[in-house]
Amino acid sequence: MQIKNFLMIASLSMCLMIVFHHYVKHINDFHLTEHEKIFQISDVSNHESFVFLFLGVFIGLMLSKIV
Repeated sequence: MQIKNFLMIASLSMCLMIVFHHYVKHINDFHLTEHEKIFQISDVSNHESFVFLFLGVFIGLMLSKIV
């Protein structure tokens, strides 16, 4: 497996794991909507910012494979 393919899979997997972790962390917060349990814009300074980081890495690697 090429290193780009590995990094693409790893970065996308990290995004999904962080989002899943956030949902499990807030599953019992009844004041939050289902959308807010998955991703909170107001809480973006914490682990949500890493989702943007890994998503950016994934998109960058996808674009570098196309060109």
